[in-house]
Amino acid sequence: MVDDYVTWREACATVAAAYSNWNGAGRRDQKLAVSEYIDALNCEEEAATAYRFSVERVASSQVCARR
Repeated sequence: MVDDYVTWREACATVAAAYSNWNGAGRRDQKLAVSEYIDALNCEEEAATAYRFSVERVASSQVCARR
């Protein structure tokens, strides 16, 4: 679970950097910058989903352990 959390947080940082690059891109570079931003968002979404599944597995196993 911790690995999935770290991966998600790294993906969040990548999104922030890609947004900053897009925001500061000149007119000639904007198409590439927005493409990189969208790619970063997609990766962050995948990482967030993986982390959510990890949290759900841990939560589920804790509920089963209490029974």
